[in-house]
Formats: sequence, structure tokens, C-alpha cells
Amino acid sequence: APGRRRAPSSRDSCRQCIGDVPSGLAIRRGLILVILAGGLLRFVPIWFGLPYLRARPDEETTISHAIAVLNGDPNPHFFHWPSLTFYLVAGFLQLATWTRAMVAESASLTPAEQIVVARGVVAAAGTLTLGCLFRVGLRIGCVGRPACPRSLIRSAPPG
Repeated sequence: APGRRRAPSSRDSCRQCIGDVPSGLAIRRGLILVILAGGLLRFVPIWFGLPYLRARPDEETTISHAIAVLNGDPNPHFFHWPSLTFYLVAGFLQLATWTRAMVAESASLTPAEQIVVARGVVAAAGTLTLGCLFRVGLRIGCVGRPACPRSLIRSAPPG
């Protein structure tokens, strides 16, 4: 109808909060930049402290429980950390052992190599979570979403 005004959309309310809403290409570029920077910050220091094996004592715990899983005990008997870490490290230690057996005389990994594998698993998991965190940031930042920070402030009880 000619005299009716259209209701404001969520994109309109977001423009009020943060200005122009970035395009899909800008968001993708931002995501790629965040993942590359996060991966760089996680993978570059992967050799920190080596060859000193006790530079990070928590790694010895992770690796010993992962090796116990590889030796047939699926219960890590340690629940201070999520158990998935031990299973992932065990799987990648086994993969690294098979790979080494194909290209070298000895199939066993040195303790330093085990540490690098474990650090690589944790660094990869941390880098992969950046994509999820980026999406959460987009939702909180109200880029194309109905939940706007200004509306959260309005709904907060008076202090």
C-alpha cells in the first residue's frame, strides 16, 4: 500500500549499531586472515624448548596417556583434561609411526618427535576452532543477524 512504511529489518538495526554491514567477500577475507594469523601463532613456536624434553611438563602427561591408549587401554585414567585430546594424540602418534616406518629404518618416534606430533595436534585443533569463534563474533557483532548489541544493552536491567 502506498502510505505504509516498511518495518525495519535486522540489517537496518545492525547499520544503526555498527555502520555498513560488510559484504560476504569481506567476511570471507576476514575469516581467512584470522585463521592464517591464528595458525601462524600456533604452529611457528611448535619447536619451542626442544631438545629439552621437560620444557613443558604437561606434554609428558598427554603423551604417556596417549601411548597407554595405543597399548590397548582406552580408559586414560586421567580426567583433568578432556579425553578426546588423548585419543587424537594417540591416533596421530600412530599415523606418524606408520609414516616413519615407510621412510626410515626405525619405526619408533623419539620423545622429541612425539612432542612435536602432540603439539601439532593441539595447534591444529586450536586453529580449527577459530572458524567457529569467528562465526560467534559475527553473531555477537550483529552482522546480518537480528541480535544487536544495542538491543542487549536496552534489555539489561538498570544498574
